[in-house]
Amino acid sequence: IAQVLFVLRFAPMSHCRVTRSRTCLRCRLPFVSALVSAMLLRCVDAAFFEGLLPVQSTGDFAEFIGKFCFDYDKNGTTLEESQIVGTLEWEVMNEGGHPLNLGGGKLYVLLFDDERSAWKKAQKTWANSTCEEKRQSASLVSEISSEDIQTGTLHPILIQERLRPRFWYFTIVGCGLELNHDFIRYKLHATNELWGWQKEISLDHINLFYVYLGFTICFCMSGMAAGWVSIMSPAAQDPPLREHPYIQFLVISYSASALSCIAFLIHYGMFVHNGYGSLRIRFLGVFFGIAANCVLYLMSMLASCGWAINNAALPYRRYFLALISVIGAVQGLCELHAETTITQSTQIFTYAGSVGALMVVLKIFVFLWFAFQVRNSYLDELDGRRQRFYKYLGFGIGAWAITIPITVLLAFKVNPWLRYKVVASADLAARFVALSVMTQIFCGPLSPLSSENIFSLRHMRESPVARSKSGWTNLDDGERGSGPLRF
Repeated sequence: IAQVLFVLRFAPMSHCRVTRSRTCLRCRLPFVSALVSAMLLRCVDAAFFEGLLPVQSTGDFAEFIGKFCFDYDKNGTTLEESQIVGTLEWEVMNEGGHPLNLGGGKLYVLLFDDERSAWKKAQKTWANSTCEEKRQSASLVSEISSEDIQTGTLHPILIQERLRPRFWYFTIVGCGLELNHDFIRYKLHATNELWGWQKEISLDHINLFYVYLGFTICFCMSGMAAGWVSIMSPAAQDPPLREHPYIQFLVISYSASALSCIAFLIHYGMFVHNGYGSLRIRFLGVFFGIAANCVLYLMSMLASCGWAINNAALPYRRYFLALISVIGAVQGLCELHAETTITQSTQIFTYAGSVGALMVVLKIFVFLWFAFQVRNSYLDELDGRRQRFYKYLGFGIGAWAITIPITVLLAFKVNPWLRYKVVASADLAARFVALSVMTQIFCGPLSPLSSENIFSLRHMRESPVARSKSGWTNLDDGERGSGPLRF
């Protein structure tokens, strides 16, 4: 991950620049780790789509450029009376400086809406269909002449919709070309004219700025409240409650969640301000979100075993930690693939396909493991207060687990123009509720944390034999007692 972040930040890009659209840029990095060595860095899902035509294109070729979701006129009774909801401007430019000859062939910009008779039909046979078949399936055809390429003429297209929002798909198709030219660049610019300062954003991402702003405030305020309670709580002041691992886990998860929302806020703020955004900052937001979720998994599993509560043992710790690492790695790869690959589908890659299904299965397995461990801890515990702690811990994390199938259903059942916003909001809400529950459990009246099971990592580094005040014993003696927690 560190190497990927370094490359995304510092590696120069050839024949490309990041544009407003996070679109289909064939940006090749000069060096990259094995994790992404075969990938093209692409920017997806926004307003500008820019790139180079295939070099030395002869015969027929078809290049998928990207997709954009336009809003619709809710008051329009007929298509002729409805107002303009969006615009698309395209231009193809000759940057080589040499005269251009299409060799008797034709070059087209083909636009498809999301109707079954348009893109859904063309997509099934896209690889094998002829140029003429693609043209017949298109919702709009614009021919690109040699003069347009030489002069870089800008062609506007006005979009009208009155029934519902629609995704539009953009392609460039060559028919019978004899093109031997290295520097033909295309650029498309799509906007939602009904959305004012957010018009550069595709409808499936509009208003996410407010979502991340709200959750930034929620995570920051809740994190500060949890930190204040851990400092002021009379349960344990020597050593302080804030030094307990679970309190530190809470602080880390709150911090990672807040940083994730802030990164997305910065990205969308830059996007609506200058139309460029930042793929690197967006990736940091994804990374911090994954880290926050993994810390929550770690907390729930450790607490279900009673670790750092009434014992220092963690059963099957290698398998357990490996599973948490695999979940984080798989989710990271899914998000990295979704962020760096332009896709023709409106489905969310994290929940679609075999990799997304694997990640969901792994998460469900973690929660089943949690349920088994928390039940055993509840039955083995003799203290009534700690029994109530395990009871409410099981109910709280169980409620969080239910959000997994709910989020999966939302990812497949919600309308495509709402899908990304709804799933992102549901994920943030579920994480915030889970953190709030964990804060109430560990910092509230049912908290099992006390001076007997709080330890300082600094003290442990100073002496392998823990101090008698907290009941610590030598880690090397191999004994297992029933007294206070031992480290």
